[in-house]
Amino acid sequence: MPYMARTCVDCGAYFIGWSNASRCPEYKYQRTLKINKDHRERKRLGLSRIMGSMGTCEMCGRRYVVNSGVQRVCPECQPAFLLLVDRKSGLDYYQRKRPELNPVRNEKRRRKTPKLCKWCKRKIPIKGRKSYCSPECARAWKNESGRAGYYAGTHARSHLAKHRKPGYADPARPGEAAPSRA
Repeated sequence: MPYMARTCVDCGAYFIGWSNASRCPEYKYQRTLKINKDHRERKRLGLSRIMGSMGTCEMCGRRYVVNSGVQRVCPECQPAFLLLVDRKSGLDYYQRKRPELNPVRNEKRRRKTPKLCKWCKRKIPIKGRKSYCSPECARAWKNESGRAGYYAGTHARSHLAKHRKPGYADPARPGEAAPSRA
């Protein structure tokens, strides 16, 4: 449904209009008259740009033929200029709406309790996903908790040994003979 109840920014009256309408029909007409009057004045003073005249590019300084009243750059610089304008307007919008857009993200960034090392319980800088304050603490925790074998790969072999089928010879242990089924 494109039509919806809107509030005029000039007079505060309620009216039915498109979702992007900001002025009631009366003030919209008055604004159009004012814009046209300002344009005629600029044209009379020679300040308006005429289509087909020459303009100077704001980015590279080259001359170009004016194709639009709001054109500021030559056709070669237009893609880069659009990216620049889009980036600037996007950042401006984000700065204005930041508290509404990312409350959860902002909460995660502001961690209230400091992170502690798993081994020595010292405070860790909050940046990153570290669980230990140093490589020594990480190594000590892995050794003490029995995880050293797991990380070295021996856990997998001992796990397989529990579920071995009868008559299976482990290729990792070449000297071991397969048990016989007698």
